[in-house]
Amino acid sequence: MKIMFSAGEPSGDVHGASLARAVLERCREAELIGFGGPKMAEAGVRLCSDMREYSIMGVWEVIKNLHRIFALLNKLESFMR
Repeated sequence: MKIMFSAGEPSGDVHGASLARAVLERCREAELIGFGGPKMAEAGVRLCSDMREYSIMGVWEVIKNLHRIFALLNKLESFMR
């Protein structure tokens, strides 16, 4: 069974890591994949991309990085398949 995780900032990484550990305690054969940070990776989530590479704030920064954001979306979609 594959389970997809996604976190875009540090507190989500912490909560995702806690959830990942809880899932693996109950279902050791689960395959955890997704997008997050170092805490989730340490907890057993196989990351497609590290959230720290996509850390942006503000409307203008988002607009300037739309091509990277859409590329990440395509990468995550392919990764899930």
